[in-house]
Amino acid sequence: MRYLPNITLLAAFALLLSACSMTKGLREGQLLHYKTEFKFDNPDKINKQGKVESELAAIARPTPVTGLEKWQVGLYNSINKKGKEKGLSAWIQRKFGRPPVIYSDRMAEQSRLVMGKYLQDNGYFGATIWLDTITKGQKVTANYTIHSQGQYFIREIFRPADTLALTGLLAQRENETLLKKNRPFDLSLLTEERSRLAGIANEHGYYEVTKDNFYYFVDTTAGTLQTDLYLRLKKTGDNSLYQIYHLGDAWVFPDYSLERDASRSLADTLDYGDLHIVQTEEILRPTVLSRLIWQDDQAVFSKKEQSNTINRLLNLGIYKFVNIRFEEELRQDSHLLHRRIFLTPGLMHDLGLEFQVNSRSGNFLGTEVSASFNHKNAFKGAELFNTSVTAGLETNVGANAGTIINTLSVSGNASLSLPGIYAPFLERTRIRGETLPRTQFSIGDDYQQRSGFFTVNSFNFSAGYTWRQSKWQHQFNPLFVNFINTLKTSEKLDALLAENRRLRTSFENVLILGLSHQLSLSNQTPASKGRYFFWRGSIESAGGLLDLISGGFNSERPRKVLGIQFSQYLKVDSDLRQYFPLRKGMLAGRFNFGLGYPYSNAEVLPYIKQYFIGGASSVRAFRIRTLGPGSYQTKLTDDGSNFVDQTGDLRLELNLEYRFPIFSFLKGAVFTDAGNIWLVRGDADESTPEKDGLFKFDEFHKEIAVGCGFGLRLDFDVAVIRLDWATPLKDPSEAEGERWQFSEIQLLKSSWRKDHVVWNIAIGYPF
Repeated sequence: MRYLPNITLLAAFALLLSACSMTKGLREGQLLHYKTEFKFDNPDKINKQGKVESELAAIARPTPVTGLEKWQVGLYNSINKKGKEKGLSAWIQRKFGRPPVIYSDRMAEQSRLVMGKYLQDNGYFGATIWLDTITKGQKVTANYTIHSQGQYFIREIFRPADTLALTGLLAQRENETLLKKNRPFDLSLLTEERSRLAGIANEHGYYEVTKDNFYYFVDTTAGTLQTDLYLRLKKTGDNSLYQIYHLGDAWVFPDYSLERDASRSLADTLDYGDLHIVQTEEILRPTVLSRLIWQDDQAVFSKKEQSNTINRLLNLGIYKFVNIRFEEELRQDSHLLHRRIFLTPGLMHDLGLEFQVNSRSGNFLGTEVSASFNHKNAFKGAELFNTSVTAGLETNVGANAGTIINTLSVSGNASLSLPGIYAPFLERTRIRGETLPRTQFSIGDDYQQRSGFFTVNSFNFSAGYTWRQSKWQHQFNPLFVNFINTLKTSEKLDALLAENRRLRTSFENVLILGLSHQLSLSNQTPASKGRYFFWRGSIESAGGLLDLISGGFNSERPRKVLGIQFSQYLKVDSDLRQYFPLRKGMLAGRFNFGLGYPYSNAEVLPYIKQYFIGGASSVRAFRIRTLGPGSYQTKLTDDGSNFVDQTGDLRLELNLEYRFPIFSFLKGAVFTDAGNIWLVRGDADESTPEKDGLFKFDEFHKEIAVGCGFGLRLDFDVAVIRLDWATPLKDPSEAEGERWQFSEIQLLKSSWRKDHVVWNIAIGYPF
């Protein structure tokens, strides 16, 4: 690693030289499309000129290279001059280079026409665009000059005046329209409005209606830069297009495959409620199907509800394909739609094996292996059963290694997820909406032995529900249980425990029983182009019920249940992430807040509920669990490591990262991280006279750690491998006046880099 900075500088120098040869290698008659520029001859007539110019630039073709892409073109031209298809130079050219963008009169003219249509579609009626080119050597700059009298705004919107039932239905939902008076004309909004109107019709039985049945007349003579819109419905001779359809029979094929003709299996039909189930092998119990595929007798057809049915069936996780075919029938005066629902099963079992190697400060090297088994239909009710076993060990490879195995850990977990909401005295009803609520149970045990220090066992159990309500995702656990049992401690550890109250409390046997509720919200969609956010918050409470059972507020503390002390606390967390897509890359930010407060029967949060900071997805300039609380300075053990993980009751963290493309699958990032953890009760170490690490409103800002760095990402879409380099800018463990590290930075000095540069290798983005 010590040669990496020199190699990086050499590569950067080579790219800089190569950037001077963007036109090298062009054939006779070829010109490089070097730049595209826009000019508005009456800019005061253009509404939000910057946005319009940005949209036009995105349309213009060909797209000239910018920034680092120019270096890629130079690199492409400077190697593999013989045009070989194989070999090292050809591979470097393909992977890291970029071919020059050749100017094309035909493409430029097509771009002019497309840009003209964009202006027309956005209300700049009558706008014109002229194309001119400037050639210098072998470089061409395309200049587009735009002339417009201004953007048209909507003055009035007129609805149909006919007596069709559909017209009356649409009038009742007029307040939901996307078109507003005094707003700029936008053809894309008219298209969306037509889809909205068709959606309303499809929800109320109008099976054959599509957005093509709606159209607008646009009157541009309404006034100066004003237009009136007239909505019209497509007419038919007898208006048969606007008939309301009702649902008829529902035929379900739960074991359908493309190789099998479903019509030949009608003899194997099971009638269950409203469903006709046709199958040769039972995949799902009929009771489950009836809760997912349901209808009221002669219910009005709703396209939205049929889509919800498809989504619910796919969310079961056992079907790879779900298709619904509708068959029309005219029965007396009723228009019926019979449904044939074809369900193609996927693989029901998954078997996984993972292996990883990791290291941490103090010359510790660890390895871990994990095996898992997943059954998606355990009892023919789409029950998702998962079980996993993980075993790991860690050894100290330093001079004072001691025993070969430093830490041994073994854990096992099992979980069962049931479709629907199950609760005592609650009747199982039909499942509505597009998402599938689930009832979840999990149980696990974790055994850890650290040579020369301790042996601890932790048992956990939880029961709860997950569901989606509008854009909100809920996870509610009315019951979770943790039992932490310290089986053995050494004399060396006992000496440490005597000096540190928080650590001593962490190794006491404790029972945790409580409830939690987690919420998450995001406005990101597959079609999102602008900024978007993600927020997750949770609240957790433990010990209240046990406190009531064990005697209320009058008995002595700490109280116990079955001879075991229980913990009592309240904990809240918030994680807000904001993303700003840019023309080149993305700006991402995160603010993380967490607070846990022990009270009544507990003076300290349980160790597994305490906060820590640092590491690959946090403040990356500090190793995990080595920062805080506050300005606390850790003490090292005899082997040079920090045995005590640094934890706290309150966490504040702010991250800002600019992510940008370099070439192909290689992306880069520059980032700044800030934050710390603090205590809300007590101190970090009883051996210090002051309250080390305690949160104080008038001083906490002085104890916020700051780091910055640069990262590389290999982004293969399905997986991201991340390498981040970071260094502290502010270290709160140093004495006041010496915490900012700017004067200490010596990037070219290897001894400084060894002590102050932190490398983080991880899978996926940090947030």
